[in-house]
Parts: sequence; C-alpha cells; structure tokens
Amino acid sequence: MNVLGSAAGSALGQAGGEVVSRAVGRGATRVINAKRGNLNPKAQAINDLGKQYDIPTTVGDIKGGGIGKNIETQLERVPVVGISKLRTTQHDKSLAAATRVSKKFKNLMDETDYKAIPAMQRAAQQGDRNASRVLGIINDAGDDTGKILQASAEVKGWRQSAIATKLYNRVDDEVIKAGNGTVPTNRTQAALADALDKQAASLAPDGVLLRELTKISDNLANPSKPKTFKNTRLLRSQLGDLADKYGSPINGNKAAARVFGDVKKAVDDDIADFATNSGSTAIKTAYKKADKFYAGVMKSKDSAITKAMQSNKPDEVFDKFIKAGKGDAAQNFANSLDDKGRAALRYQMVDDAMTKAWNENKEAFSPAKFAGKFEELAEPYTRLFKGDDKKQMDGFIKLMRHVERAGQFKENPPTGVRLGDVAMIGTALASVPLAFKGASVSLLARTLFTTKAGKNLLLAADNLPPSQQVALDNIMKIATKLASSSGSKQGRETAERVAGTKVSDKESESLTAF
Repeated sequence: MNVLGSAAGSALGQAGGEVVSRAVGRGATRVINAKRGNLNPKAQAINDLGKQYDIPTTVGDIKGGGIGKNIETQLERVPVVGISKLRTTQHDKSLAAATRVSKKFKNLMDETDYKAIPAMQRAAQQGDRNASRVLGIINDAGDDTGKILQASAEVKGWRQSAIATKLYNRVDDEVIKAGNGTVPTNRTQAALADALDKQAASLAPDGVLLRELTKISDNLANPSKPKTFKNTRLLRSQLGDLADKYGSPINGNKAAARVFGDVKKAVDDDIADFATNSGSTAIKTAYKKADKFYAGVMKSKDSAITKAMQSNKPDEVFDKFIKAGKGDAAQNFANSLDDKGRAALRYQMVDDAMTKAWNENKEAFSPAKFAGKFEELAEPYTRLFKGDDKKQMDGFIKLMRHVERAGQFKENPPTGVRLGDVAMIGTALASVPLAFKGASVSLLARTLFTTKAGKNLLLAADNLPPSQQVALDNIMKIATKLASSSGSKQGRETAERVAGTKVSDKESESLTAF
C-alpha cells in the first residue's frame, strides 16, 4: 500500500531519511536518499511561496486534496499534538500577508503622480480655466480611490486636449503662411439652419437650443468675426463642451446634447474640406497628423465613461467598469486613465478582495474568498496587472487557494476529538490494524505533515520507483506501529526520529491521554 494512497508528492528530505533509518535500520538509508531534495515543480512552487510570504504549509495544502487533506482535517480536532495551533497561525499569517500585499499597492498608488501636473499648473497661471478646474478635482480627490479615478480621467483628457491643441496650432501656422485663412462653413450653416427650423416648427421649442444656436448662427453671419482656421477650431471645441455639458447625467439635456453634437460634426467636415482643398502640402500634412490624433481620442472616448466620471457617486465607478466590465468596457475604462488612475484601479481590486474575504462577525480572513475575487474578475485583472506585479499577484492568489483551509478552520473550528479521527489517521498512514494510543499516532502524523523533513518524506511517494516505494511503505508501517505502542516515551521518540523534530515536554505529557 503506498503512502497516502500513492498520491503523496515528489521528494525526500535528507533529515527525514536519516532519522527514519535510525528507527528501522540502516538498510533503508540508501532507498530514501535516492530521491533526496528533488521536489517536483508544482510542490516546490507552493512550498517556496509559503516561505516567501511567511505562511506555514502542510502536505495537504501543497497536494490540495486526497487522503492527506483528510488526515489533516482529523488532526485539527486533536488537542496539543494535533494541528489546530498551526491552522490558527496559518490563518493569522495569511491575513498579515494579504494586508502587506494590499499595503504595497496602496503605497504604489500614493507614490504615483498624476501626469502633467507642472504643465497644468503653468496653463492655469496663464488663464486656462479647464486646467484650473482639473487641478481643483485633483486637490479634492485625496486618497479616495473613486475620486482619484475621476481626477485621473480628467488629467488624461486635459493632456489629450493639450496635445491636440499643439498639433492644430501647427496647422494654423501653415495656414497663416499660405495667406488664406478663411474656412468655408457651408456644412455648419446648413446644420444650424436645419436645427433652428425644427425648433421653429416645434410646439415646445427648447429654449437652450434656440439661444445657443441663434448666437452661433449670428456670429457666423457677422463679417466682423473672421472665420479663420483658429476661430473655426474654437467653435468646434465650444460645441463639444456644450454637448458634454448637456449630456451630463446631472441636470442634463439629452436632446440638446445630440443637436450640439450634430453641429460639431458639421464643423469637423468643414475643417477637413478646407485642409483637403487648400492646395498646400504643408497644410495637408500638418492637418492629417492632427486629425489622426484627434480622431483616435474621439474614438476611444466612451460616453458611458464620461458620464460616470461626471457622476457625484465616484465610489460606483469601479463597480460599473471593473466588477461588471467585460472586454472593451473594462479596457476602455483603463485606457481613459493615466498612470495614477491605473494604480488606483489595481489597489481598489486588492482592497475589494480584502473586504470580501473578511468576516467581521467571526474576525476571520478567508484566503479562498480573496482568491475568488480575482478569479471572478479574471478579465480586468489580466488587463490591469502587468509584468512583475502580475507575476507576484498570480503567485499570491495561487498560495491563497492552497491555504484556504486556514480560513475555513477559523470560521468553523472543529470541536471534540473522536476515536474514529485517530483511527483514520493511523490507518491512512500505514494501512494496518492498530491498537491505538491515539496521541502518539497524532503526534507522528503532525510531525510528518507539518515539519520540513516530514513533509519532504511524504512528498516522495509519487516519484519513487516500485522497489523503493515498497521500502518506504514498510518504513511507514513500522513507524506507525511504534508510535501506537504503549508508553509515551516510545511514541515521542518515534515522532522525533521520523520527522527530525524535537517533541516538547508539554507534548510528551499529552501522549498518554487527551
């Protein structure tokens, strides 16, 4: 019969092999040392992750199930010589490790600056009201992640607008050089006339539209106001602002926003026609570059994101675009932010997992629920976490899955040791009938499942050739019989020999009774 049903793992520790050989004869030393120290990659990865985050792991944690996991569940019931204390320690250290991970991403968010703050401050000093507005949003955000997301999107928008302005200024420079700066506004005037006619025919005309559209139409007809390339660009920008303003979910006017958008599109077409028909290669080249950037910005501009960023409920932004976000929705949201905003998103995801994993009533942390939140948000997670951050989080999430029993134990600690628990432990270890002195067998099992040398010993069975497997099985049978023999001294010495671990005086006193 193989150890743990022939499903125990992948390597032998030197210390484990040597102490067992002293208990059952030197002939076993060569057998056990044949596989010394060669953990398989999967077992080694979990073992290393446990060390990296200072979280103790057991054979059952590393294996993730099977007879070994069942033995450990029984050992949780056994006082002193069982593993209830280890589970409590494992729970506390899992919580501490997750807290450190959360703090790391909080610090990264705090240490990441918004882009272009100096440029925005200079622009505000020079009278840029939009720059002043965005700086106010940044100052109000503090360390509130929802407000940081809104501020980040505003910063990204301002930077894009500043870049577009520079590119279009170069077009304007070329237009001035060419000496022909008047932009025909035929499409714009036609769109304005159509919108005004519809309002005139309406039984309930929109006062906002009538006022704004009439003002624009009068300005275009006024010969003292030249329709230069620069002024026409400004008109386009103002129409865009009106469309955004009235498209806001707060006191908005969807009908007006749609009309302003249509007129803005007509201005776009007039500008494009002017550049295309200018006859100047320099104008065409500069315009093509500016228009490409501007078109890219407008294409990535999601109206749902714009509305969310203007919302007075910033805490709902994360829920809307990350929790519920799939595919392009989550990606477009991330793309609408600068580095500060993306750092806030990563921290928010970790913080949200921490919140869901904490049971306040029982003061218990659930590694399974922590890992589950990232599994639930797998798509946005893979889009937001990159490079070393992604590699480290992947490893931590995997470790949380392997130590999930710690959270289950903390929330619902088992009570009351039963003879059947100890019987199951002994039978699984050696598959032979035993006359139990239960504490001795439990101590043997604990040392095998939780100590470095003992874990290495049990994680050997899968990789041993048949002849060596038989020898290891025999060692386990003999060791279990020795541990179950009468007398605390025999049980203590066997546990020490098998796993290379010193048994405390307190544990020795508990070997004869629970």
